[in-house]
Amino acid sequence: MAITDQSNPLVSFSWRRYPENLTYFNSVEPSQTDPSKKLTDYYDNLSQKVYFVMGDDIGVQEYDVLGIPYYAVTTKEDNYGNDLQESLSPFFESYFQSIHRFWNDTEFPFYYLAVTALQNNQKEIGGGGFGMRNGFVMKLGRKFGTRDKYVTAHETSHTWIGIKIIIGENSFDHQWFGEGFNDYATIINLANSKIYGEEDFLHYFNEENFKKHYESAIKDVHNDSIATNYWTDYANYGVLPYRRGCIYAFYLDNQIRLASDGKFTLRNMLLDLYELRKAKKKDEVLTVDDFINAGAAYLDKKELEEQIARYMIAGQPIDFEDVKTIPEFNVEVHNNIPKLSLAAHADLSKIYRW
Repeated sequence: MAITDQSNPLVSFSWRRYPENLTYFNSVEPSQTDPSKKLTDYYDNLSQKVYFVMGDDIGVQEYDVLGIPYYAVTTKEDNYGNDLQESLSPFFESYFQSIHRFWNDTEFPFYYLAVTALQNNQKEIGGGGFGMRNGFVMKLGRKFGTRDKYVTAHETSHTWIGIKIIIGENSFDHQWFGEGFNDYATIINLANSKIYGEEDFLHYFNEENFKKHYESAIKDVHNDSIATNYWTDYANYGVLPYRRGCIYAFYLDNQIRLASDGKFTLRNMLLDLYELRKAKKKDEVLTVDDFINAGAAYLDKKELEEQIARYMIAGQPIDFEDVKTIPEFNVEVHNNIPKLSLAAHADLSKIYRW
Protein backbone atom coordinates (compact mmCIF):
# COMPACT_ATOMS: atom_id res chain seq x y z
CA MET A 1 0.00 0.00 0.00
CA ALA A 2 1.04 3.58 -0.48
CA ILE A 3 2.32 5.35 2.63
CA THR A 4 -0.75 7.62 2.62
CA ASP A 5 -3.26 4.80 2.08
CA GLN A 6 -6.18 5.35 4.47
CA SER A 7 -7.81 1.92 4.03
CA ASN A 8 -8.09 -0.58 6.86
CA PRO A 9 -8.01 -4.07 5.30
CA LEU A 10 -8.96 -7.00 7.52
CA VAL A 11 -5.71 -8.94 7.43
CA SER A 12 -5.36 -9.99 11.06
CA PHE A 13 -5.64 -13.48 12.45
CA SER A 14 -4.81 -15.21 15.72
CA TRP A 15 -4.03 -18.74 16.84
CA ARG A 16 -5.67 -20.36 19.83
CA ARG A 17 -2.49 -22.43 20.01
CA TYR A 18 0.55 -22.17 17.78
CA PRO A 19 0.48 -25.13 15.38
CA GLU A 20 3.20 -27.67 16.01
CA ASN A 21 6.42 -26.81 14.18
CA LEU A 22 5.08 -23.51 12.87
CA THR A 23 8.00 -21.72 11.20
CA TYR A 24 7.96 -18.22 12.64
CA PHE A 25 11.24 -16.72 11.54
CA ASN A 26 13.99 -17.06 8.98
CA SER A 27 17.29 -15.27 8.75
CA VAL A 28 20.82 -15.42 7.39
CA GLU A 29 23.98 -15.56 9.45
CA PRO A 30 26.43 -12.74 8.59
CA SER A 31 29.16 -15.27 7.88
CA GLN A 32 27.15 -17.09 5.22
CA THR A 33 28.26 -16.58 1.64
CA ASP A 34 25.05 -18.00 0.18
CA PRO A 35 22.08 -15.95 1.43
CA SER A 36 19.63 -18.48 -0.01
CA LYS A 37 20.60 -20.92 2.76
CA LYS A 38 18.31 -19.51 5.43
CA LEU A 39 18.02 -20.56 9.04
CA THR A 40 14.60 -21.17 10.57
CA ASP A 41 13.37 -21.35 14.11
CA TYR A 42 10.09 -21.73 15.97
CA TYR A 43 8.30 -19.19 18.10
CA ASP A 44 8.91 -20.84 21.48
CA ASN A 45 12.63 -20.92 20.78
CA LEU A 46 13.02 -17.59 19.06
CA SER A 47 10.90 -15.45 21.39
CA GLN A 48 13.32 -16.05 24.24
CA LYS A 49 16.44 -15.31 22.28
CA VAL A 50 16.65 -12.65 19.63
CA TYR A 51 15.28 -9.52 18.03
CA PHE A 52 17.14 -7.57 15.34
CA VAL A 53 17.22 -3.79 15.01
CA MET A 54 19.34 -2.61 12.11
CA GLY A 55 20.37 0.89 11.06
CA ASP A 56 23.05 3.55 11.06
CA ASP A 57 21.76 5.50 14.07
CA ILE A 58 20.86 2.85 16.65
CA GLY A 59 21.63 3.51 20.31
CA VAL A 60 21.76 0.77 22.95
CA GLN A 61 21.80 1.39 26.70
CA GLU A 62 22.11 -1.48 29.17
CA TYR A 63 20.52 -1.31 32.64
CA ASP A 64 20.56 -3.56 35.68
CA VAL A 65 16.98 -4.01 36.90
CA LEU A 66 16.96 -6.08 40.09
CA GLY A 67 19.78 -8.18 38.69
CA ILE A 68 18.18 -8.63 35.26
CA PRO A 69 19.93 -7.18 32.18
CA TYR A 70 17.56 -4.74 30.46
CA TYR A 71 18.29 -3.04 27.14
CA ALA A 72 16.95 0.22 25.71
CA VAL A 73 17.32 0.08 21.92
CA THR A 74 16.37 3.27 20.07
CA THR A 75 16.93 5.32 16.98
CA LYS A 76 19.16 8.26 17.89
CA GLU A 77 17.45 10.86 15.70
CA ASP A 78 13.96 11.30 14.30
CA ASN A 79 11.67 13.89 12.76
CA TYR A 80 9.94 14.76 16.05
CA GLY A 81 12.75 16.09 18.21
CA ASN A 82 12.79 13.06 20.52
CA ASP A 83 15.61 12.01 22.78
CA LEU A 84 14.29 8.48 23.12
CA GLN A 85 16.94 7.22 25.52
CA GLU A 86 16.11 10.11 27.84
CA SER A 87 12.35 9.49 27.46
CA LEU A 88 12.71 5.81 28.28
CA SER A 89 15.12 6.09 31.19
CA PRO A 90 12.35 6.47 33.85
CA PHE A 91 11.01 3.06 32.87
CA PHE A 92 14.37 1.41 33.50
CA GLU A 93 15.04 3.46 36.63
CA SER A 94 11.67 3.00 38.34
CA TYR A 95 8.77 1.39 36.40
CA PHE A 96 10.35 -1.97 35.67
CA GLN A 97 11.53 -2.27 39.27
CA SER A 98 7.99 -1.49 40.38
CA ILE A 99 6.31 -4.10 38.17
CA HIS A 100 8.83 -6.80 39.16
CA ARG A 101 8.22 -6.05 42.85
CA PHE A 102 4.46 -6.05 42.22
CA TRP A 103 4.62 -9.63 40.94
CA ASN A 104 7.50 -10.81 43.17
CA ASP A 105 9.05 -12.11 40.00
CA THR A 106 12.60 -11.66 38.76
CA GLU A 107 12.89 -14.92 36.84
CA PHE A 108 13.94 -13.31 33.57
CA PRO A 109 17.06 -13.99 31.52
CA PHE A 110 16.89 -10.48 30.00
CA TYR A 111 14.43 -7.91 28.66
CA TYR A 112 14.57 -5.26 25.95
CA LEU A 113 12.54 -2.24 24.95
CA ALA A 114 13.10 -1.33 21.30
CA VAL A 115 11.60 1.98 20.16
CA THR A 116 12.02 2.99 16.52
CA ALA A 117 10.96 6.41 15.27
CA LEU A 118 9.31 6.12 11.85
CA GLN A 119 10.78 8.45 9.23
CA ASN A 120 8.59 8.12 6.15
CA ASN A 121 5.08 8.85 7.40
CA GLN A 122 3.49 12.00 6.03
CA LYS A 123 1.87 12.99 9.34
CA GLU A 124 2.06 12.12 13.02
CA ILE A 125 0.52 8.69 13.53
CA GLY A 126 1.00 7.94 17.22
CA GLY A 127 2.74 4.94 18.69
CA GLY A 128 2.11 1.22 18.94
CA GLY A 129 3.86 -2.08 18.68
CA PHE A 130 3.99 -5.72 19.63
CA GLY A 131 5.37 -7.79 22.45
CA MET A 132 7.63 -10.80 22.44
CA ARG A 133 8.27 -12.94 25.48
CA ASN A 134 11.27 -10.97 26.67
CA GLY A 135 10.72 -7.64 25.00
CA PHE A 136 8.49 -5.01 23.50
CA VAL A 137 8.96 -3.40 20.09
CA MET A 138 7.40 0.04 19.61
CA LYS A 139 6.92 2.00 16.40
CA LEU A 140 6.71 5.73 17.14
CA GLY A 141 5.36 8.34 14.75
CA ARG A 142 5.24 11.45 16.93
CA LYS A 143 6.78 13.14 19.96
CA PHE A 144 7.01 10.68 22.86
CA GLY A 145 4.34 11.89 25.31
CA THR A 146 1.88 10.86 28.01
CA ARG A 147 0.00 8.43 25.77
CA ASP A 148 3.22 6.75 24.70
CA LYS A 149 4.26 6.34 28.33
CA TYR A 150 0.97 4.51 28.87
CA VAL A 151 1.43 2.31 25.77
CA THR A 152 4.99 1.39 26.82
CA ALA A 153 3.88 0.57 30.37
CA HIS A 154 0.74 -1.35 29.29
CA GLU A 155 2.49 -3.51 26.72
CA THR A 156 5.47 -4.36 28.91
CA SER A 157 3.07 -5.14 31.78
CA HIS A 158 1.56 -7.85 29.55
CA THR A 159 4.61 -9.92 30.45
CA TRP A 160 2.42 -11.12 33.32
CA ILE A 161 -1.30 -10.65 32.59
CA GLY A 162 -1.63 -11.64 28.96
CA ILE A 163 1.41 -13.91 28.67
CA LYS A 164 2.14 -15.65 31.96
CA ILE A 165 -1.46 -15.40 33.20
CA ILE A 166 -4.39 -15.86 30.80
CA ILE A 167 -7.95 -16.82 31.70
CA GLY A 168 -9.44 -19.14 29.10
CA GLU A 169 -8.04 -20.72 25.95
CA ASN A 170 -6.75 -17.42 24.60
CA SER A 171 -6.85 -13.70 25.32
CA PHE A 172 -10.15 -13.22 23.48
CA ASP A 173 -12.06 -15.45 25.88
CA HIS A 174 -11.88 -13.01 28.78
CA GLN A 175 -10.27 -9.79 27.62
CA TRP A 176 -11.83 -7.98 30.57
CA PHE A 177 -9.05 -9.71 32.52
CA GLY A 178 -6.29 -9.92 29.91
CA GLU A 179 -6.58 -6.28 28.91
CA GLY A 180 -8.61 -4.60 31.66
CA PHE A 181 -6.81 -6.02 34.69
CA ASN A 182 -3.50 -5.52 32.92
CA ASP A 183 -4.53 -1.90 32.40
CA TYR A 184 -5.18 -1.47 36.11
CA ALA A 185 -1.81 -3.05 36.97
CA THR A 186 -0.25 -0.67 34.45
CA ILE A 187 -1.76 2.50 35.87
CA ILE A 188 -1.07 1.74 39.52
CA ASN A 189 2.54 0.84 38.68
CA LEU A 190 2.89 4.09 36.75
CA ALA A 191 1.70 5.80 39.93
CA ASN A 192 3.99 3.71 42.16
CA SER A 193 7.00 4.58 40.00
CA LYS A 194 5.96 8.27 39.88
CA ILE A 195 5.94 8.33 36.08
CA TYR A 196 2.27 9.26 36.42
CA GLY A 197 1.37 11.89 39.00
CA GLU A 198 -2.08 12.65 40.37
CA GLU A 199 -3.18 14.61 37.29
CA ASP A 200 -2.26 11.86 34.82
CA PHE A 201 -3.71 9.17 37.10
CA LEU A 202 -7.08 10.91 37.49
CA HIS A 203 -7.22 11.87 33.81
CA TYR A 204 -6.78 8.25 32.80
CA PHE A 205 -9.56 7.00 35.07
CA ASN A 206 -11.98 9.83 34.44
CA GLU A 207 -11.48 10.74 30.78
CA GLU A 208 -10.22 7.49 29.28
CA ASN A 209 -12.30 5.05 31.34
CA PHE A 210 -15.29 6.32 33.30
CA LYS A 211 -16.45 8.99 30.83
CA LYS A 212 -15.89 7.03 27.64
CA HIS A 213 -17.28 3.79 29.04
CA TYR A 214 -20.43 5.16 30.62
CA GLU A 215 -21.18 7.27 27.53
CA SER A 216 -20.68 4.32 25.20
CA ALA A 217 -23.73 3.05 23.35
CA ILE A 218 -22.46 -0.55 23.70
CA LYS A 219 -21.26 -0.43 27.30
CA ASP A 220 -23.73 -3.14 28.34
CA VAL A 221 -23.28 -5.71 25.55
CA HIS A 222 -22.54 -9.33 26.44
CA ASN A 223 -18.91 -10.42 26.67
CA ASP A 224 -19.46 -12.92 23.82
CA SER A 225 -20.05 -10.09 21.33
CA ILE A 226 -16.55 -8.62 21.73
CA ALA A 227 -14.58 -11.19 19.72
CA THR A 228 -17.17 -11.15 16.94
CA ASN A 229 -16.94 -7.39 16.45
CA TYR A 230 -13.39 -6.72 17.62
CA TRP A 231 -11.75 -6.13 14.25
CA THR A 232 -14.72 -4.73 12.35
CA ASP A 233 -15.62 -2.15 15.03
CA TYR A 234 -12.50 -1.71 17.13
CA ALA A 235 -13.38 1.89 18.07
CA ASN A 236 -16.27 0.51 20.13
CA TYR A 237 -15.79 -3.21 20.76
CA GLY A 238 -12.00 -3.26 20.75
CA VAL A 239 -11.66 -0.82 23.64
CA LEU A 240 -14.64 -2.17 25.60
CA PRO A 241 -12.85 -4.93 27.59
CA TYR A 242 -10.01 -2.56 28.51
CA ARG A 243 -12.40 -0.10 30.14
CA ARG A 244 -14.82 -2.65 31.54
CA GLY A 245 -12.05 -4.69 33.16
CA CYS A 246 -10.03 -1.74 34.44
CA ILE A 247 -13.09 -0.23 36.13
CA TYR A 248 -13.97 -3.57 37.70
CA ALA A 249 -10.36 -4.03 38.89
CA PHE A 250 -10.52 -0.61 40.58
CA TYR A 251 -13.84 -1.59 42.18
CA LEU A 252 -12.52 -4.99 43.29
CA ASP A 253 -9.33 -3.51 44.72
CA ASN A 254 -11.37 -1.13 46.86
CA GLN A 255 -13.66 -3.91 48.09
CA ILE A 256 -10.72 -6.10 49.13
CA ARG A 257 -9.06 -3.18 50.92
CA LEU A 258 -12.28 -2.35 52.79
CA ALA A 259 -13.08 -5.96 53.70
CA SER A 260 -9.59 -6.53 55.11
CA ASP A 261 -9.29 -3.09 56.76
CA GLY A 262 -6.35 -2.31 54.48
CA LYS A 263 -4.44 -5.53 55.16
CA PHE A 264 -4.94 -6.92 51.64
CA THR A 265 -5.37 -5.48 48.14
CA LEU A 266 -6.12 -6.77 44.66
CA ARG A 267 -2.39 -7.42 44.33
CA ASN A 268 -2.63 -10.20 46.93
CA MET A 269 -5.39 -11.87 44.93
CA LEU A 270 -3.44 -11.57 41.67
CA LEU A 271 -0.34 -13.05 43.31
CA ASP A 272 -2.43 -16.00 44.48
CA LEU A 273 -3.76 -16.43 40.95
CA TYR A 274 -0.20 -16.32 39.60
CA GLU A 275 0.88 -19.05 42.01
CA LEU A 276 -2.10 -21.14 40.92
CA ARG A 277 -1.08 -20.67 37.28
CA LYS A 278 2.47 -21.83 38.05
CA ALA A 279 1.13 -24.89 39.88
CA LYS A 280 -0.93 -26.00 36.89
CA LYS A 281 0.41 -28.13 34.07
CA LYS A 282 1.50 -26.32 30.93
CA ASP A 283 -1.52 -27.53 28.93
CA GLU A 284 -4.02 -26.63 31.68
CA VAL A 285 -5.78 -23.28 31.49
CA LEU A 286 -6.85 -20.85 34.15
CA THR A 287 -10.63 -20.53 34.35
CA VAL A 288 -13.07 -17.96 35.64
CA ASP A 289 -13.69 -20.35 38.53
CA ASP A 290 -9.98 -20.15 39.36
CA PHE A 291 -10.27 -16.36 39.39
CA ILE A 292 -13.29 -16.54 41.70
CA ASN A 293 -11.62 -19.06 44.02
CA ALA A 294 -8.57 -16.81 44.31
CA GLY A 295 -10.79 -13.89 45.22
CA ALA A 296 -12.80 -15.95 47.70
CA ALA A 297 -9.87 -15.75 50.12
CA TYR A 298 -10.65 -12.03 50.47
CA LEU A 299 -14.33 -11.57 49.59
CA ASP A 300 -17.56 -13.58 49.69
CA LYS A 301 -17.41 -16.21 46.95
CA LYS A 302 -21.08 -15.94 46.01
CA GLU A 303 -20.77 -12.16 45.63
CA LEU A 304 -17.75 -12.62 43.36
CA GLU A 305 -19.63 -15.12 41.21
CA GLU A 306 -22.51 -12.68 40.85
CA GLN A 307 -20.17 -9.77 40.06
CA ILE A 308 -18.39 -11.65 37.27
CA ALA A 309 -21.67 -12.84 35.79
CA ARG A 310 -23.30 -9.42 36.02
CA TYR A 311 -20.48 -6.98 35.25
CA MET A 312 -17.95 -8.89 33.12
CA ILE A 313 -20.07 -11.45 31.24
CA ALA A 314 -23.53 -9.86 30.95
CA GLY A 315 -21.91 -6.44 30.73
CA GLN A 316 -23.97 -4.45 33.22
CA PRO A 317 -22.06 -1.28 34.19
CA ILE A 318 -21.20 -0.91 37.88
CA ASP A 319 -23.46 1.62 39.60
CA PHE A 320 -21.03 3.73 41.63
CA GLU A 321 -23.93 5.50 43.36
CA ASP A 322 -24.05 2.41 45.59
CA VAL A 323 -20.31 1.70 45.83
CA LYS A 324 -18.15 2.49 48.83
CA THR A 325 -14.44 3.13 48.25
CA ILE A 326 -11.50 3.55 50.60
CA PRO A 327 -11.37 6.99 52.30
CA GLU A 328 -8.54 8.17 50.01
CA PHE A 329 -10.88 8.06 47.01
CA ASN A 330 -14.07 9.94 46.25
CA VAL A 331 -16.35 8.84 43.41
CA GLU A 332 -19.23 11.14 42.52
CA VAL A 333 -21.78 10.38 39.81
CA HIS A 334 -23.11 13.13 37.54
CA ASN A 335 -25.44 12.35 34.65
CA ASN A 336 -24.73 8.65 35.21
CA ILE A 337 -20.96 9.15 34.74
CA PRO A 338 -18.68 8.41 37.72
CA LYS A 339 -15.82 10.81 38.45
CA LEU A 340 -12.88 9.91 40.66
CA SER A 341 -11.04 12.37 42.88
CA LEU A 342 -8.52 12.10 45.67
CA ALA A 343 -9.25 13.08 49.25
CA ALA A 344 -7.19 15.92 50.67
CA HIS A 345 -4.91 13.57 52.61
CA ALA A 346 -4.52 11.00 49.82
CA ASP A 347 -1.06 10.07 48.52
CA LEU A 348 -0.89 7.75 45.50
CA SER A 349 2.59 6.55 46.48
CA LYS A 350 1.14 5.33 49.81
CA ILE A 351 -2.04 3.87 48.32
CA TYR A 352 -0.05 1.89 45.77
CA ARG A 353 3.11 0.60 47.40
CA TRP A 354 4.75 -2.81 47.47
